[in-house]
Amino acid sequence: MFRRLFSGFALLALAGLVDAPTAHAAAIIDFTGGTASGGLISYHGDGGALTGTGIGIEVVKGIATPLNAGSNKTLGGPGTCPAPFTTCAVLTFTTGAFDAAASATAGGYVFGAGGTFSITGTMPVAGINTTTTLLSGTLSSVLVKLNGTSITFTGIDDPVNTALLGYFGISAGTSLALNGGINTQVAQSGLTGSGGTTITTVNQSQTFSMKTTTGTDLSNIATPEPISLSLVLLGGGLAEIRRRRKARAARSPEVAS
Repeated sequence: MFRRLFSGFALLALAGLVDAPTAHAAAIIDFTGGTASGGLISYHGDGGALTGTGIGIEVVKGIATPLNAGSNKTLGGPGTCPAPFTTCAVLTFTTGAFDAAASATAGGYVFGAGGTFSITGTMPVAGINTTTTLLSGTLSSVLVKLNGTSITFTGIDDPVNTALLGYFGISAGTSLALNGGINTQVAQSGLTGSGGTTITTVNQSQTFSMKTTTGTDLSNIATPEPISLSLVLLGGGLAEIRRRRKARAARSPEVAS
């Protein structure tokens, strides 16, 4: 009877864990600058970092987010963007060091891990009315394509502004993975973004710069939650119950009453 009672109790306890939260589908918080945003991106030719300053970010949109998905929400802040926007948020970044080996086969300048990025501004619809950090994180890799006019990013976000996450129905502290790109003018020698010669080959010692044009896009993908610990416990508990039943049956098969 004691063994029967133990088995029944274990099943009841484990059944209470089955209702634990299941994993969420991935959601995306997408920051974009859809018009010429006046930013400057430059490399000093010393084997160090690529830097970006003053890159305007005008709107943010939730894609497959639990709340408020599907439409652009206007951002404000220290940046100046063309009409219909008066102010906008600003993207700033500093990459890791120039990666000569990766650049040799990538058709452009590759900068490795170790850099950081941030977007500062306001989001009135979410109650963020004072300029603050909306998003920040670390960069894994950045590629400046010389045969085109674009820069691509990968990285990991630090915890995003909690009010911004809450507006989209995402839990505070959720991890997000960064994928993004910036459209630019062609890379030119010098550090002003104009007046130089077009850069067509990779040279670690060559300074270059470029101004941003249309189409900055930083997609931040919420990573699915790990399998609930309660489900792991459930599997272990059921295995223990099966083991006990097999052992009991092997010792003394029950006699029908």
